[in-house]
Amino acid sequence: MLRGTALSTAAGAIVTIAVGAAMSQCSSDRGSSARDSGLGRDTGSDAQPGPDGSRPNDTGPDVIASDQGGTGNDGGGIAACEAVTQQAAASIVAGWKGWQPLTDLGPCCAAAVPVDPTSSMPPYAWIPCQNEMLGCQQFATPWAQPHAIVLGTASASRGASGAPSWLMFSRSVNASPYTQIVTYEYDLYDVATGTPLGAWRVDNNVNLQDVHECLVQARLGQSTLTVAAYFITSEIVDPVYLANGDPHTMTTAPRFSAYPGRLDGLQTTLASDFTFALDLQPAGFLARATFGTTNFVVSPLPMAPLSLAMVEGHDVLGYSEHGSAGWGQLYTFDGSGTLSLLRANPSAHVAAPASDGTRLYWTETYGSTDLTAPQTQTELWSAPYTADPNQLAATASRFAVIPSTTLPLSAVAFGGLVALQTRSSVYVARLSDGKVIQPSPGQGRSFSAMVAVTASELWSMETDASGYYDAYLTRISLGSW
Repeated sequence: MLRGTALSTAAGAIVTIAVGAAMSQCSSDRGSSARDSGLGRDTGSDAQPGPDGSRPNDTGPDVIASDQGGTGNDGGGIAACEAVTQQAAASIVAGWKGWQPLTDLGPCCAAAVPVDPTSSMPPYAWIPCQNEMLGCQQFATPWAQPHAIVLGTASASRGASGAPSWLMFSRSVNASPYTQIVTYEYDLYDVATGTPLGAWRVDNNVNLQDVHECLVQARLGQSTLTVAAYFITSEIVDPVYLANGDPHTMTTAPRFSAYPGRLDGLQTTLASDFTFALDLQPAGFLARATFGTTNFVVSPLPMAPLSLAMVEGHDVLGYSEHGSAGWGQLYTFDGSGTLSLLRANPSAHVAAPASDGTRLYWTETYGSTDLTAPQTQTELWSAPYTADPNQLAATASRFAVIPSTTLPLSAVAFGGLVALQTRSSVYVARLSDGKVIQPSPGQGRSFSAMVAVTASELWSMETDASGYYDAYLTRISLGSW
């Protein structure tokens, strides 16, 4: 979670903020997104009326924009910091043997990339799970005992066949469990060969009481990677620097562009090959930037707070936990600033969107508008991929029913398979015949996040019995369908 950051705009306003030399881009935490494949559609001015009958963006989009174009950076104009901070950042990076600084971010950020990924990145192996669960493998490396690997987040991209292609995870470099993580790293590997494709390391070397911090994140698309950098001063992010491209370019010569704007409450960030998106909590705004532009477009004032749910191609989907009449709903937020109701059910919670590149999946849960009360059942729905609510309604069909009494949290989809996490369980469903499997994390563990799914395995992050979050990256056999 990022420290305090909301957009200082009013709904319908166009705000221009002057900035220095332009540059940008990066990301962190959890989540991957999508390749376009020509499936995503912007709805433009044809926004559908909201639940109250109004069109949510009648007054035009909120825009946080730069008055200067900008691609690339000359090393100036990036967040200012004291000389002692610059010296500390330089000293930290110099101590990382085999790593070179991300100079395009300026001297205030202790961030680096490997000179040679094949020698600087840790080799890894899949070993039997420590809890001795049959059919379970966990990620391990020679550079740490399995439990001492402080993993954070993981995501996977889709290959041409729809199966997982790249695997990226974040990890602690110099901390052990239950201690503050100071230096962390995003590592990207090719799934088929185990070949390292790139890495991005940052050290949060500034005391939290200081007025300046630099945070770096990596977000995985389908054929590109986005690196995002946030310079935080007095709890405000302004601006965000983004760089997007193939892993080799993002490791050797990423070029950042500045996306200015006072971001207050910045939480979830996701990226596709074309789009970077975020949400601002607790206000519930969405914001998005298209690569090649120099502004964030901010959603109009939501009728109920929205959280970022998915980014696929050019499409950004948001989720309202308390939509019309208290039921959860899905929205689309396009590049023109239009917020449109994508899917609602007057007697069920609509949630957990996911895409495998050709279809869109979501859940519809019947029960109670009281989110803490037991629900009755969850249905899995699917349609050929679209961000048009009318087309979705015309082609949608239910393909599986899950007897879960708790609400869905999130889902991932690969090649006609969906892994769904609820507040109490995990389910894997197959589109072709509607069959459902309920895998187990094994003794002493619980699922904390879904990463990928194949016909034979579920890839996930797991928490151990002591509550150490995201302690293991595992591959669990699904057995016989």
